[in-house]
Amino acid sequence: TPPPPLADRAPRGSRYDDLIAVFGATFVLERLANLSYFLVGAGALGCEFIKNFALCGVCCGPHGSLVVADADRIELSNLTRQFLFREHNVGQAKCVAAAAMAVDPPRATLANAINPALKVRTAEAYVGPKTEATLFTDDFWESLDGVCNALDNMEARFYVDAQCVKFEKPLLESGTMGTSGNVDPIVPHLTRTYREGGNAADAGGVPMCTLRNFPHLIEHCVEWARDKFAELFVKPAKRVAKFAADPDAVVAELAAKLRAAADPASVEAARHDIETLLRAVTVALVPDLAARRAACAQLAFDAFHRLFRDQILDLVAAYPADARVKDKEGRDKGPFWSGSKKFPTPAAYDPA
Repeated sequence: TPPPPLADRAPRGSRYDDLIAVFGATFVLERLANLSYFLVGAGALGCEFIKNFALCGVCCGPHGSLVVADADRIELSNLTRQFLFREHNVGQAKCVAAAAMAVDPPRATLANAINPALKVRTAEAYVGPKTEATLFTDDFWESLDGVCNALDNMEARFYVDAQCVKFEKPLLESGTMGTSGNVDPIVPHLTRTYREGGNAADAGGVPMCTLRNFPHLIEHCVEWARDKFAELFVKPAKRVAKFAADPDAVVAELAAKLRAAADPASVEAARHDIETLLRAVTVALVPDLAARRAACAQLAFDAFHRLFRDQILDLVAAYPADARVKDKEGRDKGPFWSGSKKFPTPAAYDPA
């Protein structure tokens, strides 16, 4: 495609002049500004998309429309990575709070609007079959120019992907895994769909914040189990093999890691590595097969109680069923066990 004419790229005294210089005023002020888009999810990725849409003038024209849907409410832990939220937003709907920060921030935030011209509407609801007859009808999907996903679960991703195929709408799929991220543009009749194996599907995975803290969907739990399997069976075996090949190098590596630990978390991580190696080597050195099996069974018994009893008992002791979230001024922000965080029950070992 040839670049826009120079006259179309001339400055207009607009906040979008930088974009106009590259893409032209016709594209920026007429096409991008008047798009009708659907953003599914207002968490960490959703906040970034809302910010980028507002800064670039997407859905900011007289006929623009951005619908943001998210059924979740803001929790205190969200504030570390979902930058549009503040402490006073805890307990509020994510989509509502994020939209307000973009166009009309509450006075308490002491922040300026990102772009008051953003034409944004919100829907505090799940996007799925249950809302097809009420909120996200066929007419709604037909009215869209495109869809942007900012989700953290596969079920919703597959549903939105299927709807985009059905209504022939382009889909901007995205996801994160640890420190990695991906964006996958899916265009009807030109690219693979998400279910068929787009780039985002290839990346897969579960957000590490969900995996470490409160996994609640089946795929979260499967990923957590895979992580624990590697921790219990794969990494110790590799460490023992490395130790058998060069014990001095392994000891020197662990000692250096312990010396370099500059904070309690690093010290704990180094101590954990040392204890893991010690347990694995102790079992590997047991000469009798029956005794080695018994030692492995004891390790499994200890791991069961550590993961499914002791950690849960510690958690419910710190946060009982009626625990409340409070800010640094002591103001109540709602129950700790809410949303996807369900109050856990310790498991009891049954030898039968």
